[in-house]
Amino acid sequence: PLDMIDYYVKKLNSKLITDNILKNLTTNILSDNILELTYTDTVAKRAKEVVAEIAKKFREVTLVKKTSELKKRLSFLSSQIEVIEKQLEGEGKKLKTYQKESQTLFTEKRNNKIILEKLSEKKELLKKLKLQFKVLTEFQNSLKIGDINSLSLLNSGINIGSFKVLIKRFNEVDMELKEMQLQSQNIEKALTKRPQLEHIIERLQKEKSKLEELKFEFTSSHPEVIESNNKIINMKEYIRDYISADIQRLHESKTLILNKININVITTRKNIGNRLKILKSDIQSENRLIKTIPEKSLTVQELKRKFVLSENTYTFLLQKKMDTEMALASIIENTEIIEMAKESIKPIKPNKKLIVIVGFIIGFILAIFYVLLNRSKFDKIHNEDDIKELTNLEIYGSLPKKKDKQFFEEEIRNIRTNLQLVISKDIKCINILISSTVPSEGKTTIAANLAESFSQTKKRVLIMDLDLRKPKLYKELNLSNKLGMTQYLSSDIQIEECVQEVNDNLDFFPAGAVPYNPSELLISEKFENTIKELSLKYEYIFFDTPPIGSVI
Repeated sequence: PLDMIDYYVKKLNSKLITDNILKNLTTNILSDNILELTYTDTVAKRAKEVVAEIAKKFREVTLVKKTSELKKRLSFLSSQIEVIEKQLEGEGKKLKTYQKESQTLFTEKRNNKIILEKLSEKKELLKKLKLQFKVLTEFQNSLKIGDINSLSLLNSGINIGSFKVLIKRFNEVDMELKEMQLQSQNIEKALTKRPQLEHIIERLQKEKSKLEELKFEFTSSHPEVIESNNKIINMKEYIRDYISADIQRLHESKTLILNKININVITTRKNIGNRLKILKSDIQSENRLIKTIPEKSLTVQELKRKFVLSENTYTFLLQKKMDTEMALASIIENTEIIEMAKESIKPIKPNKKLIVIVGFIIGFILAIFYVLLNRSKFDKIHNEDDIKELTNLEIYGSLPKKKDKQFFEEEIRNIRTNLQLVISKDIKCINILISSTVPSEGKTTIAANLAESFSQTKKRVLIMDLDLRKPKLYKELNLSNKLGMTQYLSSDIQIEECVQEVNDNLDFFPAGAVPYNPSELLISEKFENTIKELSLKYEYIFFDTPPIGSVI
């Protein structure tokens, strides 16, 4: 049932996805007004969707940049209109209530009216200057953290003509800095419009393409490959240094512009402060003059003045809001998608045909090289003919693999017969030492089977395991290795305690425990005497020894 199914959701790392997209995204400036985007992916449909989404977001960003300031202004005007509307409503009620309670309408003299109007204007100007002084103070504090938003200055009526150009330049530098910081995260793609940087990145891409071509022909240790690698490293280092220097320069430029803006703000703030002092003094003087005007007349005039002022402010803000809404509605996109992204009919890479051809050529060259190399180092013996050609040694037999038991045993008997033909009949005890050049060449197997074969001729045979470092003969004969030559030569035990019977005519002298000084034990006088003693008892003694090419 569906309710028994477990679902798992995996959240991918957004930074890794972004880095991967930037790695496979290529931008090409066709002209001043046309930008081409190319994105490669293992899935053609996904590549098309990624390019379409990037183009869509690019158009949205251009609109956002245009509308963000207008939206901020509209939000500010809307909030101010709400405040003035409530203020206007309250002042209208106050005026009506006071007139009703006083049951009179005052006809002011012209001079009194003029004085009150001037005083009202000055008080409004005082409020405006205080607001501007506060806004400048907040703006100055925001400068310390590198945040510049001139909208509050414009809305409060401050003249920013003296540093408007500086603010514009600061925003341009800030945008350049963000572009360079983005560029520093992916130095192999031209994300900025700096000709020198674009040129060196273009050279880097060409050099990387050249390196890929060289790797098809040469190994990583080839001089041309090494030189190309070094060029790429040097160009990357140059790009990093260029970006770091430019980022440093932009930071210094921002700091310098901030200092200049701050100086202008301080000057403007000082001028407003001086105007505030003068205005406060004028208001105090006129307040003393107003005291001579009848109280009710002054009160009505003051209420009417506040009401008219609020009404004018409300009308002004409504007009500004309407103008802003019209400006916002009239914004159109200046970015257009000329041609939608298309999926490639055939994969752009890998080029299967080229890979097959190059692979065939490289394989053919490597095969020839391998054959020539093996031919030049042909130093192994593969058959009897190689031995006859290289040496004057007599060959007594050639053994097949042991798994072919019948043929193996037959060839062992053949070797036994050939040895008997060349061994002198006058020697009472024949000593046969069997060794090899390197381990795992079959000496132990040959020694065991050859000794057993000689024992089948009714001869007394002894086989000794003298490979004291890595004894294996006891495994071949399925016997014990507990006591052997090591214990016999290094202690007082007797030979009979070590020798084991394999069959009626074959005995086995094991190696025993692995000693720390095998060479010293085998060149001792006791070992020599032991061989002489055993030669009186046996007709054949076989010695299984270490490989002569590996150890002493």
